[in-house]
Amino acid sequence: MSESHPTNVEFVVDLMEHSKHGALIQAFVLRAIEVYAKAVSVKSPEEVDTPLVAGRAWHGCAVELLDKLEGRYGR
Repeated sequence: MSESHPTNVEFVVDLMEHSKHGALIQAFVLRAIEVYAKAVSVKSPEEVDTPLVAGRAWHGCAVELLDKLEGRYGR
């Protein structure tokens, strides 16, 4: 990982692999993703629309993540 400015992927990998809490951090990060994705998915795309990101795309990301988590872990 570049010390000056890691990519987002490098940052997430570092979060998942280097924690004083060991592998428990992985469950925490996945749960945090699930909680936020659920919060976004229950809103309409218009409610999560911002000048930076289209609400339809943001909402779509949330639904996609929930589908992938369900496929891997079930509900």
